Amino acid sequence: MSKKTAEDYFNDGINFKKNRKFTEAIKAFNKVLITNPDVYQVFFNLGNIYYDQRNFDLAIENFQKASEINPNDFEIFNNMGNSYLKKRDFTKSLENFKVAFSLSPKNTIISNSVGFLHYKMGNLSASKEAFEYSLSIDNNNGIAKDKISEILCLNGDFHKGLKMYYEVNGKITFTDKVEIK
Repeated sequence: MSKKTAEDYFNDGINFKKNRKFTEAIKAFNKVLITNPDVYQVFFNLGNIYYDQRNFDLAIENFQKASEINPNDFEIFNNMGNSYLKKRDFTKSLENFKVAFSLSPKNTIISNSVGFLHYKMGNLSASKEAFEYSLSIDNNNGIAKDKISEILCLNGDFHKGLKMYYEVNGKITFTDKVEIK
């Protein structure tokens, strides 16, 4: 029987992660780091696992390590920004989204993330602007259309908002009884 290589452990980690066996994935990825401590993909995957487990501090720690090894990967900064967003640290979230955006300015994942950040901050106009930018890149971006339709409704433009919502979802379902007096 041959001894497992770092690549074998990395592939095991990926497979465990795909199957949501996070404890096994973490162990496999940590075995890679014993002999290869500078593999940013290991830290990136560990960050994603900890994010999925809602352990945002460990997610950020691992994304930070990944970014130190590879400062040119927009996904690292986008995911770190989302981790800070989950912690409601809007300043650090925006800092990371700006870096991600500088690395990949035509990426709807990043512009959507910025839209969600501004939405959570209560800045609906900046949120709408970010989602509109996403639509300028990809006019079929359902996430952006859905959030814009919601923002339009929140701003009182129900006709436009519900029309856009219908375009995205194909139907409008009302679950609560609404009375207008």
